[in-house]
Amino acid sequence: MKIHKIIQEATPKDYEKFKYIPCNRDKYYVHKKNIGLAIKELNLLQLPNVLVEEDNGNYLVHDGQHTIEAAKKLRLNFAYVIGEDFPENMMIYLNTTRKNWSLTDYGKYWSLKSKTSKIYSEFLQIKQDYGISNQVLIAIYNMKSRRNIPLNNTFKKGELKLPRLNRDHRNKIISQLNQLNHAPYERHLQSTTRKSQFFQEALLSCLEDFGFNYKKFTDNLLKHANELDKFKKIVDLQEEIYRLEAL
Repeated sequence: MKIHKIIQEATPKDYEKFKYIPCNRDKYYVHKKNIGLAIKELNLLQLPNVLVEEDNGNYLVHDGQHTIEAAKKLRLNFAYVIGEDFPENMMIYLNTTRKNWSLTDYGKYWSLKSKTSKIYSEFLQIKQDYGISNQVLIAIYNMKSRRNIPLNNTFKKGELKLPRLNRDHRNKIISQLNQLNHAPYERHLQSTTRKSQFFQEALLSCLEDFGFNYKKFTDNLLKHANELDKFKKIVDLQEEIYRLEAL
């Protein structure tokens, strides 16, 4: 297979040209409503999610019929890519190997847009430099103590914000999390634990507790044995963090 025309745009006048391959055309009904809502909110039609092959003036849709149906419902233009020489099992391959976008993928996408480039580029750089999970970092940006699905969705929409009042708070929390990545603390916590989203969220919830003494926790982490590397649940990690702080 090869792509020979990159990113075309279809208007409502072009809808009739897009024909579904019979063995794949019944799938769009399941998700059309949800995809339509996502497209409307996130403006996903500007992404080339539709893959087609030319066929006597029309286009055979190999992938992206959900997007086309949602576009029809909303009467919007959509992007598509034309290819040729598709293998016989192309649709099977697409449906079994596709990976949904991660928060990092959304971050990279918005980092390339002029209006959101600065804040998303900074977010991705912090994530890379300090090894903080996407969801925990989003919570930090919003001064929350836990991961938050609505905030994750806001991030996906390109609406990440960092009010001036939140900036110092963000920097302080990041510094405290990062402290554990360096000597002598690194000897008392496995790297997998420090990089774990569950540990990071557990510690974040403690740091957002005004009664929590972070210095006592770090001092006692060096002096006493701990079981943080054994726990995988947030509630257990929180209990162990508070236990160390109270020694």
